[in-house]
This record gives sequence, C-alpha cells and structure tokens, in this order.
Amino acid sequence: GKRSSEPRAEAPHGRGPRTFLAPRYYGMEVRSAHICFVLDISGSMEMRMKVEIDGKTYEGTKLEIAKGELKRCIGALPKKCSFNIIVFETGYRAWQKKLVKASRSGKSAAYRFIESVKPGGDPNIYDPLRCAMKDESVDTIYLLSDGSPNAGAVPTAEGILREIRRVNRVSRVRINTIAFGEGAEVGFLKGLAHANAGRFVDKRGRAP
Repeated sequence: GKRSSEPRAEAPHGRGPRTFLAPRYYGMEVRSAHICFVLDISGSMEMRMKVEIDGKTYEGTKLEIAKGELKRCIGALPKKCSFNIIVFETGYRAWQKKLVKASRSGKSAAYRFIESVKPGGDPNIYDPLRCAMKDESVDTIYLLSDGSPNAGAVPTAEGILREIRRVNRVSRVRINTIAFGEGAEVGFLKGLAHANAGRFVDKRGRAP
C-alpha cells in the first residue's frame, strides 16, 4: 500500500491501536514508542538489488534502498515516539547517546545522519545490539543485515544468539530482524527474532 511521508498520528490521543495509521518498516507495523534502528552498512551493502516493500518495487544499491525505507519509517513516526539509529560495519556508530523525540527537528537531523553514512567493512552485529540494549528506555530494536556476523566482541552467529538471549532475560527488549539481500544469514536472523519476542522479515530480494 501507499504510505505518506507525513506523520498520520495526530488523530485522537493515540491510545488504542486503531486511532492512527501505524508507521511501517519492511511491512511490519511499528507500535513501539521507544525504538532503536540498527542498520548494516558493511561493504556488501554497496551491491545492487531489486526488492518489493509494501507492494512497491525498489531497485538500487542495498544501502540506498535501506536508507530510503528508514527515512520513510522515521517520517511517519508520531511525535510521542522516541528513536535512535545505530549503524555498523567492523565498528559501529550510534547517531545519539540516547533516544530522541520524533519531532520535526529530530527527524530532520536523523535524515542528515542517514544520508551521511557510507558503506565499508565487515558485519559486527553483536556490539551495536548490545549498545542499543544498554539504553534502558529502548524496548524495541529493528535490526537489518545483509550478511553473516564475523567481527566484534562476539563474531559468530551461535555466540550472538547465546549472549543476547542471556542479556535479554533482564532487558526484555523485542528484537525484530530483516534479512536484506541474497547473502543475509536467514537462520541466524530468524533465530534472533524468535528468541527475543520479535518478528523476522525475509527481504532477500534478487539481483537486478
């Protein structure tokens, strides 16, 4: 379906699930008001792909498409939401130290950060996930990756699943995952979502 980039959430007080059109991210309705988006910007995100998102077909580099979808979702967040963005390759970088209100100025600053991001390096998934979980106000994470974890403090899929499950017994953060591009490690991302009360979305698409 079509989505406006304008927030639609100013309708009656935002109490029940039907009072506003929920923003969507890769077809998932975004219901949380305390979100961290964790985005893979490793070197393989420079590869081109074709993928359908919410009934529309996108073609370009994986990073271009991912940037566009992230900006669309942030643009639709209601003002009551707070969010942050963490990008990762061999290292990782958090946009802000803590969650930022989804105000017009907050969104504009987020768009500038998203546009500034360049691809490179290997996927370090554990460290940015732990960074997101250390912010106690975060209750929902959206993790997008196009590869297999092979860098960082815990560089293996099995190790990450084990450690995040252990830490999340206390944090209880919902982790949603998106497999993006043909090289994404589906089993790992699906397992990570299912073990942490999240949803998994397969957006591997195809080569253009």
